[in-house]
Amino acid sequence: MVKNATNEIKDKTGIWEDVWIHTCCGGCYGTCGIKVHRVNGVPIAIEGEEDSTLGAEGGLCAKGVSTLQMLFDPNRRNYPMKRTNPKKGLHEEGNFVRITWEEAEQEIIPRLKKIRDEDPRKLFWQSSPSPNAVLRHNFLMPFFHPDCYGKTSVIGGGAATHCGNGAHHVTGQYYAAWDAGPDWKYCNYAMFFGASGGFGSGHAGTMNMRMAAEARERGMKMVVFDPMCNNTGDKATEWIPLLPGTDGVVLIAMINIILNELEIWDAPYVKTRTNGSYLIGPDGLYVRDKDSKKPMIWDPVDGVAKAFNDPTIQDIALFGNYEVNDIKCQPAFQAIKEHVKQYTPEMASEISTVSADTIRRIAKEFAEAAQVGSTIVLDGVELPYRPVATAIFRGGQGHTNSLHSVYATHIITQILGAADVPGSTIALCPSRCFGDPNTGRPKVEPFPNPDGMLTPALWSGLVPKNAGEWVPIHSDPKVPVDNIGLQGLFTEGMSSIFGYSKDRHELWDKLGVDYKAEMLLSWGCNSVMGAGNSETFAESLLEIPFIVCWELFPTELSEGFADIVLPGCSKLEHTLSCADAYDFFFNSPIAYEDWTIHVTQPVVEPQYERRFIADVIIEWSDKLGLREKFNMNINRRFGLDKDHMIQPGEKIGLTEISDRVFRNNHGDDHGIEWFKENGFIRWKKKPEEAYWRPFINMRVPIYFHDLAERGPKIIALGKAAGIEADWQQYTPLVSWFPTPPHKVEDPQYDLYCYSYRSTLHTGGQTMENPYLDEASQMNPQIYNIVINTDTAKKKGLKDGDIVTIESNYGRKTTGPLKLTECVHPQCIGIATTAGHWVKGQPIAYGKGVHFNVLMELDLEHCDPVCLSIETAAKVKVYKAKA
Repeated sequence: MVKNATNEIKDKTGIWEDVWIHTCCGGCYGTCGIKVHRVNGVPIAIEGEEDSTLGAEGGLCAKGVSTLQMLFDPNRRNYPMKRTNPKKGLHEEGNFVRITWEEAEQEIIPRLKKIRDEDPRKLFWQSSPSPNAVLRHNFLMPFFHPDCYGKTSVIGGGAATHCGNGAHHVTGQYYAAWDAGPDWKYCNYAMFFGASGGFGSGHAGTMNMRMAAEARERGMKMVVFDPMCNNTGDKATEWIPLLPGTDGVVLIAMINIILNELEIWDAPYVKTRTNGSYLIGPDGLYVRDKDSKKPMIWDPVDGVAKAFNDPTIQDIALFGNYEVNDIKCQPAFQAIKEHVKQYTPEMASEISTVSADTIRRIAKEFAEAAQVGSTIVLDGVELPYRPVATAIFRGGQGHTNSLHSVYATHIITQILGAADVPGSTIALCPSRCFGDPNTGRPKVEPFPNPDGMLTPALWSGLVPKNAGEWVPIHSDPKVPVDNIGLQGLFTEGMSSIFGYSKDRHELWDKLGVDYKAEMLLSWGCNSVMGAGNSETFAESLLEIPFIVCWELFPTELSEGFADIVLPGCSKLEHTLSCADAYDFFFNSPIAYEDWTIHVTQPVVEPQYERRFIADVIIEWSDKLGLREKFNMNINRRFGLDKDHMIQPGEKIGLTEISDRVFRNNHGDDHGIEWFKENGFIRWKKKPEEAYWRPFINMRVPIYFHDLAERGPKIIALGKAAGIEADWQQYTPLVSWFPTPPHKVEDPQYDLYCYSYRSTLHTGGQTMENPYLDEASQMNPQIYNIVINTDTAKKKGLKDGDIVTIESNYGRKTTGPLKLTECVHPQCIGIATTAGHWVKGQPIAYGKGVHFNVLMELDLEHCDPVCLSIETAAKVKVYKAKA
C-alpha cells in the first residue's frame, strides 16, 4: 500500500504479470532447455522444459535451478572498469574505477586495429567451455576467423587442455562428434574410465542423467574404473579403483584377452568399417595401389590385393602375410592382435593395481555381452545390436598418455562392432542430421576421406564440410612454426599450453616463433586458476602489455592482471537469438531422442551496463571495418540460402541475424517471434540419423596411420630443433606409456594426487553461487581433501586435520582432511577448481582447496601427440604447520 500526494491510499498490490519464459540454461555448457517463471517483472523460479530433449524433459540439475543466484548476485560486474593499480600479480587488486563503454572502446579498438594491421597473431584470446560455450562457435569464431580479423593466437582457457584434447581428437575420428558414451536406452553393459557424463556433467547433461538412471533401473551393468568412488562410481554396479593414468593399460589388456584368448570380434565390421583390413608395409604405412594410390586390402577369394573400395571385392582378409608391389605386408588387424599380446592382465595389474582376475573377468563379461551378430528392429529398420559401451573423459584422458588411452577405450568397442548402433557407444552429439522435415536444413553428414576414413561434417571450425570440400584435418609439420601454440610441429594437438608454459620461451626460440603478444582478450575464463599452476601462468600474463577480461564476477585473473574489465550478461540476460542452437557436434539431443532446437532469450533486460558479447562483437566488426567479412562468415557458418543470407552492405543485429537463421532452417513461418513464443521446435529423429554408421560406407582408424605417416616427420623436425619429448608415443599401434607421476622414485612421495569434478559445480565458475555453496558444505568431499581411511591412519592423520599436500617438485596446497573408504589407498583427491582468493567473490572466498597449484605446465607434462596435460601429481601429505 502506498500514498499519493493527497495521502489517498492506492492499492498497488496484486499480480500484474505472471509468465513463463522459454530459454536455455546457463549453469554449464549443456545449455538444457528451461523455462523461467517471472512474476511482476521478477524471475522467481526455473524449471526444465517438459517437452524438450535438450535437457531432461522437465528435469534440471542443481546448477540449473540455482542460476537465479547468478543473476541477482550483488557482486556482479556491472560497468566497464579501468585498472588504476599499475602493479600486476597473483594477489594484487585492480583498484578499478568505473568508465563508460565509449571510454573502454577507446582503449580497445585502436589496439585491435593496430594489431590486425601489423600481425593478427599478436592478439591472444581465450574462452572456455563455460555456460556460454556454444556461442563461441556460432558468433565469436566468425569474427576471430582468419577470413575476418585474421590469424590470431588462441590460448587454452583451462578446460580444453584438461578435459578434451585426447577425447575430442579421437571421438572426432571415430564418431564425428565431440564426445561419445552409452546408448542408455538399449545398453546392457557400460564401462566408464574417469568419466561422469550421465552422472555429473557433460553434453546434453541432464538428459544423459535421466537416461542413465533409467538404464540402471532396468538392470544395465555399470562398471566404473576410477581412483575415487564419486559421481559415477557411487551409482555403479561395480567400482574398481585404479591408479591415475593407468586406464589405458587395463583397456589394452582387456583387448588382448578379447582378441587372443576369447577370440571374439565382429569380423564383417572390422573388415568394412575399420582400417584393420588395410595392408601395412614394413615402414608402417599403407600399401597403396600404384595407379589410384588407394590403400589396399587382400581378397582371399581372388587371391590378389585390391584397392579398399574396389567393387569386385569378394572377401577381405584380416590375417596373413602377403607380398604386394614387391612389398611384404600384412593386414593391420593382425599387427594389432600380435602387438597387444604383451599387455597381459598380470602386467596391467602390476601397473594399475587392478587384479589380473578382475581384468580377465570384466573383459569376458563385456565381450559376451556385446552379442556380436545380433540385430534389432527399430521403427521398421533392422540394425546391428551391440549393447555394450565405454566412456572416457577428463579423469581417464587427463594424462601424458591421453591419446592412446582414449584410442584404447574406443578400440575395445570397435572390434566388437559396438559403435553408433543400438546399445553401443554412440556419438553423444549425433553426427548425422537430415534437417527439419519442412526444409531439409540444417543437414549434417559425415563422409569418407580419400582413404575411406570417417571425416566429421561439423567440427570446431567455421564451415560445415561435405565430401566435395574435403581438405586434410591435419597439415604436414613444419619448422619454423607460425603460432605460439606450436601446432605447426605438434600437428595432432588441439588446444595447447605453450602460450603460458614455463618452457614457452625455450620452445619458441627453438621452433622459430617470431612474435609476442600485445593484447589478451579473455571471455568466460579464470585461467589464472583453471589453466594449471597459477605462478607459471601469472608469469606469462605479466608479459602481455594489455589485457581485457569480459566476465560476470571479479576473478583472480581480472583482479590481478586485467587493464580493462567489461561486464557480461548472465544467461538470463542474453539477447534474443539463436546463439545456442545448431552446434550439433558439441551439444544436441542424444541417441534416438527427437531433435530439439532452442531459442535463447532474455528473461530480464541486461541490468546496469552489462552487455552480451555477441552484440558487442558485431559492433566491433563495424568499427574495425570488418562487417562484410563477418557477415560472409555468418552466412557460411549457418549455410544461409540466397533468400536469407546477409547481403553486402547490410548491418543487422544479433536478433535479426537469428531470425534469418531460424527461417532458413525451419521455414519463414518459424522466425524469431515464433521461437520467442514457443521456445523450441521438435521433430522426430530417424534411425538412420541416430544409428547412422551402417548406412555410410566409411572407416575408423584402429591402426593409427596418421601417426605412422606424420610421426617420423614430427620427430625428425623436433629432434633437429633440440626438442626432447616422449617421441615413442607416435606409434601406430595402441600402447600404454607411464606418466611423470609413475616415474617418481623418491619413496617419501608415496601418493597420487588428482582433482575431480563435482556434480554441483561447473569447474570454479559456480563457487560464488550461495545455493550451491550451501549444498557443497553439506557434501563432505567438495571443500575437503579426501584420503583413504586406512592410509590416513597409517600416517597418523584424522578427520579435520589441516594438512599440506606437497608434490615432488615442491609445490604445495593446504586444506582440511576427510577420511573415506571411497578413495584408492595410494591416492588423494581434491575437488574442482576451488580455493578462490579474490575478495570480489565473498561466497567462494577461502573455501575448498586449489589443486592446480600442484600441476606442472611444460612439454614434459604434456601428451607429446595431442598435447593433453598431466592432471595428477606424485605427492606427500603431512600436518600443516600452525
